[in-house]
Amino acid sequence: AFDDALINLTASMQANQTALGSYFLGLSYFKTDELELSISQFQKVLDVQPDLSQARLMLAMIFLRQKRIDDCIREVRYVITNNEPNGLAYNILGSAQLLKKEFDAALQSFDRAIEIDPGVAEVYLKKGRAQITSGKTELAESALQEALSLSPDILNARLILASLYVHRENYIDAVEILQEGLAGTAADAILYNFLAGVFFEQKDSETALINLKKAKSADPAYLTPSFTLASYYLAKAEYDKAISEFLSILSQDNGNFKSLIGLGLTYELTGQVELANSIYDRMLESRDPQAAFHVSQHYIRGKRYNEALNLIDSALINTPSSILLNELKAFTLLKTGQTDKALGTLEYLEKLESGRGYPKLITLLLKQGKNDQADKLAENAIKIHPESNYGYLLYSSIFETRRQFDKAVEILKEGLSVVSGDARLSLQLGRVYEKIRNTDKAIEIYQEIIGSNPNYYLAYFSLGALYDRLGNKKEAQAFYQKTIALNDRYVPALNNLAYLYADNYGDKAMALKLSLRASQLAPEQQDVLDTLGYTLLKNNKAEEAINILEKANNIDVYNPTISYHLALAYIELRQSEKAITELEKSLEGGDFPEAEKSKRLLQKLKT
Repeated sequence: AFDDALINLTASMQANQTALGSYFLGLSYFKTDELELSISQFQKVLDVQPDLSQARLMLAMIFLRQKRIDDCIREVRYVITNNEPNGLAYNILGSAQLLKKEFDAALQSFDRAIEIDPGVAEVYLKKGRAQITSGKTELAESALQEALSLSPDILNARLILASLYVHRENYIDAVEILQEGLAGTAADAILYNFLAGVFFEQKDSETALINLKKAKSADPAYLTPSFTLASYYLAKAEYDKAISEFLSILSQDNGNFKSLIGLGLTYELTGQVELANSIYDRMLESRDPQAAFHVSQHYIRGKRYNEALNLIDSALINTPSSILLNELKAFTLLKTGQTDKALGTLEYLEKLESGRGYPKLITLLLKQGKNDQADKLAENAIKIHPESNYGYLLYSSIFETRRQFDKAVEILKEGLSVVSGDARLSLQLGRVYEKIRNTDKAIEIYQEIIGSNPNYYLAYFSLGALYDRLGNKKEAQAFYQKTIALNDRYVPALNNLAYLYADNYGDKAMALKLSLRASQLAPEQQDVLDTLGYTLLKNNKAEEAINILEKANNIDVYNPTISYHLALAYIELRQSEKAITELEKSLEGGDFPEAEKSKRLLQKLKT
């Protein structure tokens, strides 16, 4: 309809140009998302009638959509200054101020919009969002409730209000406000999905699953419930059900890349190699920009290094500046002993983005005994970025590698004198003190960082890891939990907390959930696979554990702890000979945390 309108209006304008015609032509272009053409028509209107508020506000809305915030505000202020009070003008102004993070000013604008026109639900919704962002959650509740009273079908207001209730652990009101919105339409799918989340929060998985299935029924094309179900089944190690959900998604959206990734990893997890290979082939056929990265990782996990390099090089022809692909290329070259080529790739990575290439490049140079070259790179980084922590971190790491810890401390303190209060430099200083066994000083530094930067998750993790090593598992658990609350994608915290839980310091089902989350984020990481195998074993899934632990045993350098865990899994399945082999292998690998347990278990099996 709008295309027809455009054709007719354009023909009419060629015959008789009028401001009204330009206005409607601008509206038509706006509706079809041809924003630049729309701007041109509204500007023609304003050339003739500069005080026409409707045209000027349309321009402001377009500028807002284009994130041209200052242009948007200029147009709105013209209307406010030169025309009678206009609620829409203040509504747009508040939206622009929100984008500029001027929360108090935005709230004033929304209040003025409400004062002029109190019947617009959208303004109350925006006001509620602004109040939440600025920490005024009690006031936000009132604004969102008003939005719903004016327009009960505003889904966003209902979801945000429910989120507020969940945040306060007021689950009864959260469920009630969501259920009130159910109307027997496809939009119910979103509400049922959100309800499932509320019940998961209350550890009521049974009711959560019922709501997820209702969400799927309400709108089969809404894929989020299937992803949630797949994640749930993975966390429970119910792989067949997870696979079923991924296949369900693909039946709705044949090329859904996220589902292909999940399905491929699940097939790998369950040892279904041929099916996994077929899924990764489908990824390549999808021509998704991420395909080469994920399939290359799959090849690397299967030690198909040449195939991985060929695929990466092919993808880099079209995207030579891809940081992820270049990093993966450098990793694979190092894995296959192609050191000189890896050096070149790492140098290129550093040119693409500071910090991506030099750290690995310096590590490589130090391994080759090229200390002078490593020093020059770090010194060069300090010269190029004199007010950054980057060069100082590099230089201190060189002295740490050489075990010249006093010199590392000196470099970090020099950096802190230049970049005062830098959390990353302080964190590294704490870690150096840990290495020289000055634990009290390390703890003091980490606590100081948290005092100054309460959202700096790495400081919480460092404290957690330190307490973990000291045997204070309760403190370690608390700091790992805080780390994940601040960054739920930080793999070391997910992995360490999962291991603690599995090792009788928490809920074993939660241990499996955390370790699966970590393995989804870092599927090729050896310690992550080890923890996943161990948590599977602790959840009475010995066969799945063996599959994962055997894979972990073939990655990177040998780790005797993995053999110990593998032996435990073999014992669970009464495969004593295999267990003995792994225990003997572990004890040949040198000292490790479970060495005494491994000795005792080996003696028991042999008697």
